[in-house]
Amino acid sequence: MTITDVPVGLAPRVQVVPAPPAVRPFPWPAAALAAALVVGVMFRLTAFASDRPLWIDEAMIALNLTDRDVGQLFEPLDRHQSAPVAFLLAGKLCVTLFGPTDHALRLPALAGSLLGLAAFAVAAVRLLPVWTARLAVLLFAVSPTVVSYAAEVKQYSTDAAVAAGLLALSAPLLRAPTRGRLIALAVGGAAAVWASHPAVFVLATVGVVLFVRSLRRKEHRVAVVLVGCAWAASFAAVYQLNVRFGVNNGFLTDFWADQFLPLSPSAGPWVVEHIAGFFDSAGGFGGPMLNAGGLAAVLAAVGAVAMWERQRAEVLTLLGVFVAVLLASALHKYPFVGRLLLFLVPVGVLLVAAGAGAVVGAVWRRSKVGAVVIAAAVAVAPAAESVRQFRHPDRHEDLPAAIRFVKGRWQPGDRLYVYNGRGDQGAGPAFAFYSRTDPFPPEAVTLGGSHRADVRGYSAEVNKLAASPGRVWVLFSHQHADEEATIRAYLDAVADRGDQFRDPATGRGPRAAAVLYTVR
Repeated sequence: MTITDVPVGLAPRVQVVPAPPAVRPFPWPAAALAAALVVGVMFRLTAFASDRPLWIDEAMIALNLTDRDVGQLFEPLDRHQSAPVAFLLAGKLCVTLFGPTDHALRLPALAGSLLGLAAFAVAAVRLLPVWTARLAVLLFAVSPTVVSYAAEVKQYSTDAAVAAGLLALSAPLLRAPTRGRLIALAVGGAAAVWASHPAVFVLATVGVVLFVRSLRRKEHRVAVVLVGCAWAASFAAVYQLNVRFGVNNGFLTDFWADQFLPLSPSAGPWVVEHIAGFFDSAGGFGGPMLNAGGLAAVLAAVGAVAMWERQRAEVLTLLGVFVAVLLASALHKYPFVGRLLLFLVPVGVLLVAAGAGAVVGAVWRRSKVGAVVIAAAVAVAPAAESVRQFRHPDRHEDLPAAIRFVKGRWQPGDRLYVYNGRGDQGAGPAFAFYSRTDPFPPEAVTLGGSHRADVRGYSAEVNKLAASPGRVWVLFSHQHADEEATIRAYLDAVADRGDQFRDPATGRGPRAAAVLYTVR
C-alpha cells in the first residue's frame, strides 16, 4: 500500500498495491522419493519383460503348479520343493487364468516385488531421516537380487516384500503404540506367515521388542500378548499345513548342511564371514563390475551405531532379525545363505542407508564433493549389477531353444538322451516342463541319471546308447562341473558329431546345449 502526493488541504489518496505471490519451494524430498520408486518399478518391469526361460529351480516349482490341483498344493511338493501357501495359490490362480506360460507363472513374484517396493518406502520414511530414507528407497529399488527374483517363479521376492511390510507396520509401534496400530500389526503378522516362511523371524523380533517395551513402560501389556497369541495361532496352522514339510525334508537339510551356524569355537569367524557374505551376495552390493559389499557391511555397522542414541528400539529390531536367523541356523532349521536371505535385504538396506547418511552428513560440512562420492559409491554398485544382469543374466538356461533346434531337425528313428533327465538336476525339470504339451516319442527318449559320485556311470549310459547304430540327440542344461565335457568325450569315442546348438547368450552360469551324434 502506498500514499500518493496531493495538494495541501486535501486528504491523501491511498493506493493498494497487491503483495507479490508467495513462492513455494520445490518439494525436493517428495520428488526424490517418487523418482526412486519410478526407477524401482522400471527395473522390475524390465526384468519381467526380458522373458528369460525358466531355469531348473523355477521349472521344479512350475511343474508343481501345473500338474497339481489346489488341494494338492497343501501336500509335500514334488522334487524337494518348498514354498509358502499364499505364493502357491497365487501361482495356481495365474496359471488357471492365463495358462501355464512363463509370464503367468512369474506374475506373483512381480506383484509381490512391486508391493514390497511400496512397503519399503513406507518403512524407510518412518524409520530414517528425510534424505537418508530417500537413499534407502533408491538402494532397495536397484538391488540386483530383489530385481532379479521379481521375475522368477520363486518366493524370494515376496519374502522381501513381506519383511518390508512388517517393518512398515511395526515402525510406528516402536515409538508410540496405539490400539489401532496393534490390531493392524496383529492382522498383518497373522497373514504374513502364510505368504512368507521367514516372516516368523521378523515377527519374533518385533514381538520381543514390543513386549519388553510394554513391560518397561507399563502400557499395552495385555494387548501385546494378544498380538503375539494371534501370530502364534496363525503360524501353528500354517506350520501344520505347509511349513513342516520343508523343515522336515532331509534332502534340503543335507543340501544346505554347510550353511548352518556351527556350535563350536569357529562360530565367531563363521558369523563374520557370513554376515559380510550377505551384503556381498544376497544384499546385492557385490558384483563382478563394482563390488561394494565390504563398504556396505561397514556402513551397516556405522548405521546401527548412529541410530542407537535416539532409536534404540528400532536398532534392536533390525539387528534382532539377523540374530533370530542365526539362532535358527544354529538349530539347523534355516540355512544362512544366498537367496534364502533375500528377506533380510530390507533390513540390511535400512542399516546401510543409515550409515551412509551418517557418514555423508559428517563429510558434507568439509567436502560436498566427497559426500556425494560416498553416497554414489554405495548406490552405483547395485545399480550397475542390475544392469549387467539384464544384459548377461547369471541364470539363463534356454532349454526351449535347444528343444526347438532338435525338433526342427528330428528324423524318424532318432533318439534323444536327456542329461540328468530322471532326477531333480541337470536338464530333467526344464525338459519335463517344456516338452509336456508337445512331447517327443516316449520310446525314443532316454532320461539319464545323476552320477556325480562316480562319473563312470555316464559311460555306462553312453554304452547303452551306442549298442544300436543311428542318430542320437543329446540335450544338456544346468550342467554340473565338467559332466557335459565327460559325456561328450564318451560319445566322441563311439559316434560322429553332427549339428549342435549352444545357447548364444553371454554371461555366467551353465547354458543349454543340444548335440547330434551318429553312432558308428
